[in-house]
Amino acid sequence: MANFYNALMRWLGLDEEGRSERISFRQSMTLPPAWYAHNKIVGDVGQLPLDVKRLSGDGAVNDTWHIGYQLLREEPNRIQSPSIFKEQVTSHAIMHGNGRAAIMRSGNTITELIPLMPDRTWTIIHEGLKYHLTKPNKDDKKNLLDDPDADPEGFLVFPDADVLHITGFSYNGVEGLGLLDIGQSALSTGISSQRHLQQQLRRGFRGKLFLEVPPGQLRDEGKAREFLESFNKNESGPDNAGKAAMLREGVKASAINVANNDAQFVELQKFNRQDIGMLFGLESMPGDGESVSYNSLEQQNLAYLKALDRWLVKWEEECDRKLRTPGEKRTGNRYFKFNRAAIHRTDTSTTMTALCNAITHRIMSPNEARAKLDMNPYDGGDVYENPAVTPGAPGSSDHHSEDSSTDPANDPPSDPQSSVNNRALEETIRSLLVREANNAVSGSKSRNFVDWIDKNYAKWEAKLAEKLEILGLDRDLARIHCDESRSILLEIAGNSTPETLENNVKNAVKDWQNRVFNLIGGQT
Repeated sequence: MANFYNALMRWLGLDEEGRSERISFRQSMTLPPAWYAHNKIVGDVGQLPLDVKRLSGDGAVNDTWHIGYQLLREEPNRIQSPSIFKEQVTSHAIMHGNGRAAIMRSGNTITELIPLMPDRTWTIIHEGLKYHLTKPNKDDKKNLLDDPDADPEGFLVFPDADVLHITGFSYNGVEGLGLLDIGQSALSTGISSQRHLQQQLRRGFRGKLFLEVPPGQLRDEGKAREFLESFNKNESGPDNAGKAAMLREGVKASAINVANNDAQFVELQKFNRQDIGMLFGLESMPGDGESVSYNSLEQQNLAYLKALDRWLVKWEEECDRKLRTPGEKRTGNRYFKFNRAAIHRTDTSTTMTALCNAITHRIMSPNEARAKLDMNPYDGGDVYENPAVTPGAPGSSDHHSEDSSTDPANDPPSDPQSSVNNRALEETIRSLLVREANNAVSGSKSRNFVDWIDKNYAKWEAKLAEKLEILGLDRDLARIHCDESRSILLEIAGNSTPETLENNVKNAVKDWQNRVFNLIGGQT
């Protein structure tokens, strides 16, 4: 790939100096793919809550009194919020290979976490121990560092126990390798292609122009240079594109045009976008058109979480090492944990289906599900019950005793928890029936609708049975339902012409979502 880049860049006329210079952090951030990938990762690390968990019974709860919780959830130092602090240290780790923060103490109590700039900080091994050396300047707010060891030249020396050290991939196990070190080729290619585009804009997207002068004219070098400068001033640039020019005294112009598309300029930008995405560990980048595709937002988020998780684990492990007391390490009753659920977003339908399944199988209570949706709890919502089969719930077979009167006045008050759960169950099944109806309309456009019915319902019956079982309903309801659907559609196929088939199917299935009560009622 590097040889392809080099050959293509030479053909485009990109200067060698532009490719040989070292790309700085600020220059790299002028590339939209690098800006997007960098901000996506560091932004998500910054916004994800990093909690301190305390073991309690069979589970764990947030320990809001722990100093680590106060530093990483409330205020890491006097000038930064937790999200900005985590973004900065993560950015240093990704781009420079090492994100460091000095752990400031008052006695044995940690008071602040102060970021150390990576371009003025080094990590060394001395006599088997790991140290961090930094030389702050006035921009680093040196007064925030409460007199750590310093040598006469102004270097501050921190033992490793006093530095939170987040690294990228480390070849020697001491310092990490940053993207600015290993990604110079891809970054310089992107910068050079941007410069080429700017040159094209200044030239008005014209190729190089040669002027052919008749023999004997403009022999004087000064006059020739003056003529060229005047010509370039009046004719070059986007403002002069499309204007007519006049050549006198037999001067002829010859243009060498190199179209950006013909020169594979677009392909170069696409390859560069993909390469930058791979350097950041992202499987897909917006606009490349050839990255991995996903069937749902949930799958896309899971793929991205794989790239993000390595940084989350590095944070968790380093905080466990440096921000816990020896007693907490021995007992293991405290640990740092990111709340990954805060970024695991799905579409509304998938979210509701997952929460409904969790309630049905008694994995979550309704109030826990409501908390996932940032909704307030309600009384009685902490009970783990299956709304479809729980005795005494509205709609269950033993809800009324045998000697109960049919008078509505004798009915017990409805249970709000079961009502909410039943509505969630109803909406989940209703969405499945809407999908079935849409599939039937699409199938009516096929060449042989009868064959489509047989093939489709062989698969749909198994899928519907699986969904109903997850929801706590009888799998056999899927067979009964699909047999009824087949009969309806086969009757329509036998009584319709090719011209009227699609419209007749649409009319037949438009209210299929109301068959939800047949499925729920069949269970009860």
